[in-house]
Order: sequence, then structure tokens, then C-alpha cells
Amino acid sequence: MKKNITMKKIHIEMPLKIRFLLFAFILTIFTINANNVRITNVTCLNPGIANSSLSFNLSWDNSWRVSGMAPNNYDAVWIFVKTQLVDPAAVNCETTNPWVHGDMHTAQDSFASGLPLEIKLVTDQKGIFIQRAYDGTGQITATYVKIKLSNAAGNYNFKVFGIEMVYVPQAAFVIGDNSSNRYIPAQWISSENAILTSSICTGTGGNYFFQYACNDQSIPAAYPKGYDAFYCMKYEISQNQWVEFLNTLTYDQQATRTSILPNTVPGLSGACAMQATCSNRNGVKLIQSGISTTAPKTPAIYGCDLQTAPGDAFNSNLDGKNIAMNYLTWNDLLTYLDWSGLRPMSNFEYEKACRGPIGQVAGEYAWGTTQITQAQSSLLTGTVGSATEVSQSRGYGLCAYGSALGANGPLRVGFAARDTTTRVTAGATYYGIMDMSGNVMEIVTGGQFANRQGYTLQSTIHGDGSLTAAGDYNSAGWGPAYYQGAWAAVGGRGECSLVWWNIEFRGGAWDRAASEARISDRSYNNTSICNSVYTVCWGWYNNQTYSGGY
Repeated sequence: MKKNITMKKIHIEMPLKIRFLLFAFILTIFTINANNVRITNVTCLNPGIANSSLSFNLSWDNSWRVSGMAPNNYDAVWIFVKTQLVDPAAVNCETTNPWVHGDMHTAQDSFASGLPLEIKLVTDQKGIFIQRAYDGTGQITATYVKIKLSNAAGNYNFKVFGIEMVYVPQAAFVIGDNSSNRYIPAQWISSENAILTSSICTGTGGNYFFQYACNDQSIPAAYPKGYDAFYCMKYEISQNQWVEFLNTLTYDQQATRTSILPNTVPGLSGACAMQATCSNRNGVKLIQSGISTTAPKTPAIYGCDLQTAPGDAFNSNLDGKNIAMNYLTWNDLLTYLDWSGLRPMSNFEYEKACRGPIGQVAGEYAWGTTQITQAQSSLLTGTVGSATEVSQSRGYGLCAYGSALGANGPLRVGFAARDTTTRVTAGATYYGIMDMSGNVMEIVTGGQFANRQGYTLQSTIHGDGSLTAAGDYNSAGWGPAYYQGAWAAVGGRGECSLVWWNIEFRGGAWDRAASEARISDRSYNNTSICNSVYTVCWGWYNNQTYSGGY
């Protein structure tokens, strides 16, 4: 587990929040806000009846759609729902029944949105994309949305989640820059066809695609090479998003995804959930004990607490809800992606999402230049821990990095973006994705190993919203990550001192050297990465149908 790895690109300024509305017909609606996504006035329009219809208002900031000119793309919100069946005799909708994924209905006429939005259905029914229907920029004010689920009759609690995404259109692009550490030769990727590794097994990093017989290997056609279109999370996963994920799991699932047992007594200040001391700005805590002696077990409740309770209440505006989530493992990442209906991104997609359809610049960062300005969590202005915390530093390529900053931690996701910033000063990618260089590392598929397990990912296989009883992902074809070395117990959760295979750690982090934040740097392919890992999550879909605004 790494203190500087997090899931990527969904959110920017405000993390997930939750609000409770109690209805007389035994229905609780949980409103979930991912960063600056706001989902309000959630209502079940047909309580107790099969195929629940929900309405809500959706708003978010920093939205755009641009056609016919660079970057020729748009942002969107990935909406998905979790449902919890409520027993008829339940008091105040309280139940220990598990939260399950609510599949969307297939009837297009059951979905509607007000202008300027449109709804994009996906074939696996795990969620919907909501995006601008036509060109424009700026805030999306509260807009009416109606969706329909495919569920059995009954009384339910609902949680509606929204994750900000960015559409990366189909386009040829360059992978490699002929310069960075363990680079591969710069070359254009102009299709999703299989690639013979003989074309990339040169350069300081070519042999790191496979361990043996490099010239005789191939990257399968089904492996996502970034040429086709995909959706990508706009921001790194925030700590509050991880908290909301934990709060939908069962007791046993929570035990797997945290470092302490859910029945731990938290005390007035809560109990650090991901490592022993809540170090490196990780404020995720267990705040209410679960119960393991009853059947079924009662899950714990988690919250954010960067400013320690009881002096500052749990989940306050000062508790770091917007800070990028660290101390996650590769399995944590895959489990979150499975739960949310997304999938991992590949090493090819990472470079496409950063560089866009233009040629490479030797040693460039995600914002397309070699300029970089250091930001660090010990030098902030605004209200520290809140959605307004910003770096004291200003300059081109504002980036959270620094190999000597082990006592610091990640910053608020999207921290460098302001009303007046450009791509370079905001540290954004060609397509408008934040923090792809610095803050926390991005874990992607690929990497080095003879069995090619890092290249089994298929672009059409996404998470199904459900997990194993033990709290692990169960999506086929995502492939395991292998390691060499011994696990060391650090802070109660697995901290590695080993070499990883079949995955790559890209983009650098707040505690890594500036050179590691370069787009094509592959320093952490086949290497030890202890104390420096966070995760990223991405997803893309084909063959969508549309439901326009009105």
C-alpha cells in the first residue's frame, strides 16, 4: 500500500457529501456529491413499485463542450445508484441489508433531462453519462434529471452518486518521448490493432514491456491502446469519495478495504482507518463501530477528520474531504472501479489523455511543456483542509512534487485550477484532466512480466457494481498484479517493500522527484514503490444511445 497513490480523475474541489431525507413511505434518499458535483432534491416518483423512477437536480462547475476546434471534447458526470431494500417492519428506514448496485432501465423514454444537458445510456446498464448537449462553457446550474432503475418491487433506500468525467475522443497520438527515464521510442498509435513489441523494444524502457522474448511478443488487439474514445475521471479520487464507498460496504467488506477491524472502538477522535497515525494528510477515520456479534453484522461508519475531533466535528469543511485519497493498494483501486461500474486505464490511455493528438515534447509534463513549479502541502493559503485551500506558489506547471517531502502529503484535487488559469498554469492535460502529473501516482495496467498479465485488460469489460463477500473486485480479465519481495507491516496495513509486475505507476507524486511526473517517465515499472502509491480510475463506453434535453 502506498501513501501517495490514489484513484484518479473524477473530482476537483468538493468531495462526496451525503444528505439524508426521510419519507413517510419508508424511503431514505442519500444525496451524494463528488467534488463540485451537486445532486439535490432526490425523489422516488413511484415508491414501492418495481423499476423505481428517481428525479433529482444536477449541477457542477467548470463544465465545457467544444466542437470543431481543440480540444474537441466535453466533460460529463457519471451517475450510478446504490439501493438498499428496507424491511416492512423497519423503524426510520434503518436496516442492515446490504447496498446493491441499481441497474438502469433500458427504456430510453424513461430518462429525461432539462437543457442544456443530454443523457447517454450505456449498454451494460450500470450507470449513465450526463453531459452538455451543445457547445458551451461554465457552470451547470441545478437542472432537472429523471432516471429509471431496473429493480424489483419493494421499499428502498437510495444513494445517488455522481463522478465528474472527461470525454477523450478517438484520435491518433504519440506514445513515448525519446527522453524520459525508461522511455520507449516515440511513435504514433493510429489504431487499436495488435502491436508487435519489436517496434517498441528499444530505448531505455523498451524491455520493460515484457521480461523475456520481447521481440516475439504482441500487445493484443483487445487491449485498450488509447486510439478509440474513452471517458476518463476528471480528478483524482478524494478522501470523501473513499469514505462514501466504505459506507456502502458490508462489515466483512470494510475489514478488507481498511487497516482496522470495523468493530474497533473509535473514541471521541475516531480511529485512523487506512494506517496507524493518519499521516501524510490522510484523515479517513472510523467514527462509529460496527457490530460483529450479531447476524447479520452491522457495518461501521467512516468519515473525514483531518482536523481532529472533538475540537472539530467529523466531516466538517476543514476535514480534507477534497484531498486526494492516498494509502490505497492496487486491489483497493480495482475494487472501487468494480463498485462504480468503471475500469482501470491502460499505460497507452494515460499518455493519450495527457498529450492529446499532437506530437511529443522531450521530457514534457501533463500540461505539454517542460516547465514545472513546485507546490507542497506545508505551504498553503486559504482555509487548510477545505475546498478553498490553494498553494502559495504560482507559476507554469504548478505541480505537487518533491523527493524530500516525506512528511507532507497530497493536496486538494484540482488545486491548481482557477478562473484565470490556462492549461499550463493549471497543470491540466490537453483534454482538461487534472493532476495527471504530481499529487498522487496513477496506477495503470501494462508493465513488465513474461506472462503478459498486464495486457489482459479489455476495453469492453467494466465493473458490474458488485463485489465479492470479502470485499474484492470480481471483474474478469482485469488481471492480477504480481510482486517480488516481502510484505512489511507498516501502520497495520500492508506496506510493500517489493517489486511489482503487470502494472505501472505513472505521473509522479507529492513526495517524488520532478522527473517522475513526466508523461513518458516509467521509473516505477518493475521497481519498489513503497510509501508512494495512489490510484487512478477511468472508464469508457461504446454503443451508447441518447436521451436529449427538453
